[in-house]
Amino acid sequence: MDLQNTIYLINNEICTKTPCLKPNTLIVYDVIRIIDKKPLFFYLHFDNLTKALNKFFNFGIEISSLKQQIKKLIEITNTTKGNVKIEIFSNNETIQTVLHFVPHYYPTPDQYDKGVTLNYMKAERKTPQLKTWQTNIRNNANEIKSKTNSFEVLLLNDENQITEGSRSNILFIKNNTIISPPSNLLLQGITRKVLLNIISKNDKLNYKESKVYYKHINKFEAAFLTGTSLNILPIAKINDWNFNANNTIIKQLISSFKIEVEYDINSFKYD
Repeated sequence: MDLQNTIYLINNEICTKTPCLKPNTLIVYDVIRIIDKKPLFFYLHFDNLTKALNKFFNFGIEISSLKQQIKKLIEITNTTKGNVKIEIFSNNETIQTVLHFVPHYYPTPDQYDKGVTLNYMKAERKTPQLKTWQTNIRNNANEIKSKTNSFEVLLLNDENQITEGSRSNILFIKNNTIISPPSNLLLQGITRKVLLNIISKNDKLNYKESKVYYKHINKFEAAFLTGTSLNILPIAKINDWNFNANNTIIKQLISSFKIEVEYDINSFKYD
């Protein structure tokens, strides 16, 4: 039996299925990557969860409790690596916490080398700075990816500005400057936060935030995605526009990010 895909922790109790939820139940969630049986960038993920819980439920979760639940799930599923999804919601006026492994896809060496192809759709998150489950965006994006054989789908708002990917952040490069859509328009993913910290420590790298209109993306030299499963992934093409997947700044960022990952995993402790 594949324990990774059949075991759930519900309020720290082992179960084989999730609770039945009412339609449109508000779910605060996050996905944490597991490497060598440890959660990557755990404390940043915990901060994100805490902010969302305080806003929607006026409820918090103890850091030690979440650590031990992740550890327990890893042990009972005998898992070394993968992605753990944490879902917190109100069910019959009771707050429930559900942890389980979810299917994941990590890009291939060839995709990191040559870049990936993207498409787009018109969509906006209701609360872009807080991670809540929006089924319609995910389902529509998956349909477009399947029809166009695209790796990811970018979200465009009513002004045709690119804000983010359906499950990733996007950044562009022009004249040695790294450019992001405005932070207030997007879900600020953990990988993106780590990346911005790397950039801030390097005085040879420039960063700015600016509105990115879809019709102007041909002005950029390169672009890349960031995400829990992706790390930093070069983009080769967005619809009909080509980009340089071998951009030296992207390669430099990938190298620096690997160092951050190694340090974080080696320094994390459950106790």
